[in-house]
Amino acid sequence: MVNYDTLAGDVNSNVSLVEDFNGQIFLKGMIHELGHAFGLPHIGPDPELGLGNSLMGPVTTLYVAKKWPKPDQVYLDEASAAMLWKHPIFSATNFGSFRPASLKVLDYKSAYDSTNDCVTLSGKVFSDPPAHTVVVLDDLGKPDNMYWSQSHAARIATDGAFKVAIRHPAKVDGHYHILFCLDNGAVTGDGQHVRFINRGDIKKPYRFRDGSFEFGER
Repeated sequence: MVNYDTLAGDVNSNVSLVEDFNGQIFLKGMIHELGHAFGLPHIGPDPELGLGNSLMGPVTTLYVAKKWPKPDQVYLDEASAAMLWKHPIFSATNFGSFRPASLKVLDYKSAYDSTNDCVTLSGKVFSDPPAHTVVVLDDLGKPDNMYWSQSHAARIATDGAFKVAIRHPAKVDGHYHILFCLDNGAVTGDGQHVRFINRGDIKKPYRFRDGSFEFGER
């Protein structure tokens, strides 16, 4: 739901979603809610990118309060773009009725390289219809407040192999939420659930102890 502002003026596509008149009518918030209608979850900004706030991230005032880079800018993160890529709205295909996918993940592995300060998640996914991208959302130990969650995405090879690199991971205890973007536009973790409130996320816990990470199963 979004409160539509009837303030008179023109939306300007030459400035960001939070500048000038665009900011006055909270255009970022409007498109943020439209993103939810397309099935996008909350996905927080990555300050290391220096691109400003993420479209599916927090409201502008909260971002500004953190004094993170470029508060006057908004960007569409890679994970959200992957989720939208094959959506029926953008691929000009019929919605049809949802058919649960056959999806299985094998050879899943988690590893941490302290030298490069990088967590790597890898494995193979077999699904029908095929999956084109794997998305990992890091809840940073706050699953009820995903506005600041970090997102990661990687293309899936033709044989189903995937490898996601999480550089400079947060040194906290949390969960990685793994999702697969299918060629029919569905985004799911288990192949059975695709709704915004339940996508069947594959949840993998992690803990940071004594300078390293410990990984567990769901």
